Amino acid sequence: MDRRTGAPATALSYAMKLRQFCRSLADFPERGLTRADIWPGLRVVFLERRVTIAYSIEDSVVVVARVFHGGQDWEAELRSDLPDAEEDSL
Repeated sequence: MDRRTGAPATALSYAMKLRQFCRSLADFPERGLTRADIWPGLRVVFLERRVTIAYSIEDSVVVVARVFHGGQDWEAELRSDLPDAEEDSL
């Protein structure tokens, strides 16, 4: 049986699609929705309504902060990641 069939192949294919999508942010980094209400400079984009990618642009470089599955409460997760000093300034 070919090991690249079935669920492992599907997972690998999706991981490669996710990686390519993240890399494409370098071409159009400002396409994401701004979410400065959560973090200064935060942007989010969505992949196939299943994945939320949180990132920022630092010195012309896209920095992916977190990747969330569709069922996760990504807004709450990101807010809980804030250091106390940043929470006070929002």
